Amino acid sequence: MTEQEFIKKYFERFNMTELLYDFDSGALAIKLRRAGLGHIADKIEEIPHNAKALCEIYRIFGLNPEYTEEEIRQQFNLQKQL
Repeated sequence: MTEQEFIKKYFERFNMTELLYDFDSGALAIKLRRAGLGHIADKIEEIPHNAKALCEIYRIFGLNPEYTEEEIRQQFNLQKQL
């Protein structure tokens, strides 16, 4: 799976609570490794578990931190339709 395919699939049903849970539990890194994206999983695992974590995750995935959950889902669902 390519990086773009993973990001599109993961964020078209985006939920911030789920993202933070996946990050905190290590599931996000596992999902990335299973998708063949170990280089991104390594970056995710380097993020300290603090208040800045969400900003770093957004930066790694190229997400706009000004967007709401719904706007992020819409962005990836629109890409799916194109």
